[in-house]
Amino acid sequence: MGFDSDFSSFADDLKADIQEHIPKTAEYAFKIVTLRILKDAINRTPVDTGWLLGSAQVNFLGSNQYNLQSNLSFNASYATEVHENPMGYNFRNGQSHFLSSQTDKHKNSMGREIAVLASRFGGGVKGFHRAKRKYEEELAETISIVTSYKSSARGQKTADEIAETARNMSASGGGIL
Repeated sequence: MGFDSDFSSFADDLKADIQEHIPKTAEYAFKIVTLRILKDAINRTPVDTGWLLGSAQVNFLGSNQYNLQSNLSFNASYATEVHENPMGYNFRNGQSHFLSSQTDKHKNSMGREIAVLASRFGGGVKGFHRAKRKYEEELAETISIVTSYKSSARGQKTADEIAETARNMSASGGGIL
């Protein structure tokens, strides 16, 4: 007489759990790293009224385990002028290429950053929920940062006034933003 147990259904359940949750954990890790890149860009963005910072945006496109894509942008009408800084403005705070400098900085290490972060969450359902919670925290923090700049910019200058200021600075050959 002995003890026999069939673990085949357990193995099948475990495999299904892993296949369902590990890719989602990696997807959340991707989104967290993307938000961190955006926050790094925000920290380097020149600030006058806050309108430019308030225009920061992230869109996650076609996210699944095989196709993780995002689009980071600043949508103020004058964002390109400030980002590219063709006239060599001397910013009191921030820097030109505030977004591209951060995407360039992370482009070769992003896969590793995602893998390390996903492994810290662990596998299975618990790892998935840890990743989801952390993503929600990072998203709330990013939204808070961006909306605080949007609200501080209201009542100061309109987007058109800011664009006009940027064009005037460009035409005059410099200045401080």
